Amino acid sequence: MEFPGSTTISIDEINGNGDDDENEDGAFLWVYRYHVLSDGTYAKSFQESSSNACNSTLQQYRDHSVDSLLPELSIAYHADCILANTTETIKANMASAGVVLGLMPSLLSSLGPSLVVSTTLALERPFLSFLLAIAAPAFYPFRAFDYQDPLGPLKQATATMPRITPLPRWAHILISLLQYLLALAAASNVIITSLNLGLKTVVTWKKDQCYLPLMWVALHLAIHLCAMIRLHSFGEKVRTLPWNMIILAPSRLSDTNQQQASPKSPSKATYSTAIRLITAKTRLCALREGHDFSSGNETCLAAVLGVVLSVFSVVHLFMGTMIFSSLLFIGVNDAWRIVLCYSLPAAVAQLIRTFEIAGLLHAGVSTGRVDRD
Repeated sequence: MEFPGSTTISIDEINGNGDDDENEDGAFLWVYRYHVLSDGTYAKSFQESSSNACNSTLQQYRDHSVDSLLPELSIAYHADCILANTTETIKANMASAGVVLGLMPSLLSSLGPSLVVSTTLALERPFLSFLLAIAAPAFYPFRAFDYQDPLGPLKQATATMPRITPLPRWAHILISLLQYLLALAAASNVIITSLNLGLKTVVTWKKDQCYLPLMWVALHLAIHLCAMIRLHSFGEKVRTLPWNMIILAPSRLSDTNQQQASPKSPSKATYSTAIRLITAKTRLCALREGHDFSSGNETCLAAVLGVVLSVFSVVHLFMGTMIFSSLLFIGVNDAWRIVLCYSLPAAVAQLIRTFEIAGLLHAGVSTGRVDRD
């Protein structure tokens, strides 16, 4: 992804003469950042200030000519020099962009799933759920310390959706493949956008770090994975029918029994198991056999994770607001494009997730409770 108004800078221009390979502490990265800067509406103005009026501060960081100058301070001095040579109108535009980007995490949370909905899909289609968690990097907010039933989405009334089972097998495969392609494209777009933001802007309170937007996405993924651990921490108390087995017609059952009676080599058995697993995990949820998730009393680990994750969901939303509202060298025209680069993947991910959750309910997946001593 490239922001509008980008310019092409050669490697020799970035490194000076192309022979200096001894820059330390990520000097190449930071010189690159101050050559392209926001790569957007005001990129040309910022680049002129960086290479002309602020060339001395740029050289100080590039050459480490001032030993007592810490890298983060030299970065701050160079950013301050560029801002000092920027008009007040552009500064006001950057401030407005900070407001727009600061509201973006809240917008994404309204497009994203709740924590329990996100992990419910992971029970049936973990690979797809992983991609969708990256594509929609914000959870729908709920109050901290509120209890969230991990199987709550499966207790809803059966959703009405068109029955897709009469479609031919190739159509089912095509729909599943399309889901994965859309999810992969959406996740890749979010990662690339986050990398570009880190490289081509500066966070006011952490000028020497370029990974903060990407770290925000990674934190969301970590919360998603911990929520999956919480769900699976029920251990024996989460019981399913063997829905991940391929259902064969009665006419083929005898042939299958004969094949199972003959011994298989370890490699063939592993290959067969892998094929069954991949087939089961990539099938549409609406095509699965009805089964029941039964759970008993919640374990101590699940209870602790439930409280911790509720707090971290709020922290994640606050952290996103703090990061995106503090970005420098970016205008309003660039900000709304960035919002689209995050919002469109989140909307696509939510559509796929909603379709699959409705498919679970359509297939007759339900929940139950088993009391154990």
